[in-house]
Amino acid sequence: MTDRLPVHPTRIGLALLTAATSYLALRSWSGISADPGAFLGPLLWICLVLSLSGLGLRALRLPPVGVVAVQVLLVLLVLNHLWASSVSPFGWVPTLESLRRDVEVLAAAGRSAQEWATPVPANVRAFPPLLIGAGALLALLVEVLVGTVRRVPLAGLPIIAALTVPVSLLGGVPALSFALAAVSFALLLAAEQTLRVSQWGLGHWGGGSDDERRTDTEVGLPSTLPPALGVGVAGVLVAVVAPILLPSGLGLLDRFGSGGSGDGDGGALELSNPMLNMQRDLVQGANDPLVQVTTNDPDPDYLRLTVLDEFDGEAWRPSQRDIPPTNQADERLPSVPGLSNATPKQAFRSSMVATQDFESQWLPTVYPAVDVSVSGDWRYDDETLDIVGSEVEFAQAEVTSLEVRPDPEELVDAPLPPRGIERLGTDLPDEMPDFIERTAEEVTEGATSDFERIVMLQRWFRDEGGFEYTTDTSPGNGLEQLEVFLGDGPGSREGYCEQFATAMALMARSLDIPARVSVGFLEPENVGPDTWVYSRRDLHAWPEIYFEGAGWTLFDPTPSIRVPRVPEYTSGELPSEQQTTGPTDVPSDAASQAPRDLRRDDLLTGTEDTATDEGLNPVVPTVLAVLVLLVALVLAPRLLRTLQRRRRLEGRLPDGAGVAEGAWAEVRATALDLDLDWDDGASLRRQAVALLGPLRRVETDDDVTGAGRRTEGPRLSEAQVRARLESLVFALERGRYSARGLGPDESATAAGDAQVVVETLLASARPAARRRATWLPSSLWRARRINTGGTDSVTTEREQMRL
Repeated sequence: MTDRLPVHPTRIGLALLTAATSYLALRSWSGISADPGAFLGPLLWICLVLSLSGLGLRALRLPPVGVVAVQVLLVLLVLNHLWASSVSPFGWVPTLESLRRDVEVLAAAGRSAQEWATPVPANVRAFPPLLIGAGALLALLVEVLVGTVRRVPLAGLPIIAALTVPVSLLGGVPALSFALAAVSFALLLAAEQTLRVSQWGLGHWGGGSDDERRTDTEVGLPSTLPPALGVGVAGVLVAVVAPILLPSGLGLLDRFGSGGSGDGDGGALELSNPMLNMQRDLVQGANDPLVQVTTNDPDPDYLRLTVLDEFDGEAWRPSQRDIPPTNQADERLPSVPGLSNATPKQAFRSSMVATQDFESQWLPTVYPAVDVSVSGDWRYDDETLDIVGSEVEFAQAEVTSLEVRPDPEELVDAPLPPRGIERLGTDLPDEMPDFIERTAEEVTEGATSDFERIVMLQRWFRDEGGFEYTTDTSPGNGLEQLEVFLGDGPGSREGYCEQFATAMALMARSLDIPARVSVGFLEPENVGPDTWVYSRRDLHAWPEIYFEGAGWTLFDPTPSIRVPRVPEYTSGELPSEQQTTGPTDVPSDAASQAPRDLRRDDLLTGTEDTATDEGLNPVVPTVLAVLVLLVALVLAPRLLRTLQRRRRLEGRLPDGAGVAEGAWAEVRATALDLDLDWDDGASLRRQAVALLGPLRRVETDDDVTGAGRRTEGPRLSEAQVRARLESLVFALERGRYSARGLGPDESATAAGDAQVVVETLLASARPAARRRATWLPSSLWRARRINTGGTDSVTTEREQMRL
């Protein structure tokens, strides 16, 4: 017997195919999140780590329980690195602090799953760890069933479970993901059978050289590859053709990718910039009514058309958006990016009618809209919730929107935004003048939070900076115009809403605060009960600033001559302006606001110290979970062998011969568990002869010499046990070779004989061997052993004759 199992190329291919099958099944989850790369990337590495580690550990002949235990630890290490590397030595070594962080991450992921509908927005960075953890568990189950237990068909269960997740959450599984996973699983089945067939006539893995182990009956991979490919091709045809033949109303399979029914190329729309003609509309021509709104909102104000979220130094404009035709604005819209269920809000219903003078590809809505009903090809953008039309004119729409009322204290304590939103929302051109950032820092000096900085900027533009509102100025919002607007020279500090909104958004970005510019209408005119009209000269622009928990939040720096009031949450006293007159137990905001780089880990949880605020030490459930897992790993082999032995010896098989064979299989398993010599290639009688030695060592009740052996064994003599073994062998031979077979009484006798032999073998073993057989039964994972070496054939034949 060699110390290591030779790694055959077929086994390497089987391991890689196992990883591929798991990953392809998990790719069906891509529609659950708007940023699938956030969890699919880590899951790819986890699948590879599991399969390759299993291959190596099994090559080292580590017991299956040990293989699984090491793989579980590897998964935990990877997850700890992903979620708590900043508090783990070398980024990998778990500590109590990192375990606490892991629990916080999972708790936040669970909360985000309850708060957000699918697809979860990309800015909800707390959500992906839930999919990573669930995917890692499924990948572990697949690898254990394929590599360790060697039951590839059973691995179909976790794969099916993975494929049913998008069915329940999204109404269907992507057809391409389903087809690839099905083909990969079919190839996995074929590869596993190839490996089994290639071992016909061979000894156990690792015995002898390749030449010694190869026989005339060995079948290589090439001979079975064509059938495997045939199965794969059939799987592709079924997976691709079935959705076409099935009625579409079943909803079992959705479309490929993000396309779908409808015209167009998948969603790229040519977007206009409503900022371009704002000055003309504010100054020239009649004040034509554009949109009439009937609403239950007693005091409507801002009505948004779109957001300008891209700035290249020349102008603010809407970023190019790939909006698929499936994003039809005729139903409930996706979850509002960054908005928590805990943030106060109120829903209002509005019925909007466009006049003949209103021409825009953008559908006006109060942000954030949550439900829209409009005729024509109107599509929503997942990130901005803008609604844009494709060569259609807006006539009438029903919209349900939320009025978000964030608490200023929550805005002060808001954690950092997700990386994706921070990256895009703070993007600046390379030629950004230092003057603008320096001015922003001077204006916000003394602020202890991003919210205070934004409020200070708003106040500076409206009241303290000496700005004047006028439309008698040149339009534009590029760096050149804004540098003049913010300066102190001639023509500076005067402009209209375009300059105020874009300048404040630019200064916010220079402070690393995500910002964008909204364009729409300001305050409407009341023309009847619950009816309001937005006119041409109500056009307006304002900045939106992102705060985690409140989402994109409205501010308005335009002076009061144009905008008499500002949002209520920006009009109160700032924490930095409050004076503390005596000692207090409440920590100061300055202390609570950690530096931006130190608060980066809040991206993982979306909150700070959530678990400790609830009074529960997060280490406790982690330790309990680890203990439960360890106990399960320790008890599993013993439980499996106990159930297996009970089934075999209680005769729970349909025919007599089957009962006898099951009983003999238990004798074999017991011999393997006790590490006795057993040759699966030997004849039945030779196998029985191999047991005579251990059976001779059985001791009677009177032998209590204390030689380290059990004294409470069966009260049978050696001759009686030998007779039981002989009776069992005769029963097996009659069952195998007699036309009559075995009757119920004979099979019951055979099971009883086997039980005596098993108990005698256990009684004759040393305590250490008996404990090993109980807790680490090697028969659960040991392959069939064939002794190809020379034996004392003369002695063996004599023993057979006597038996």
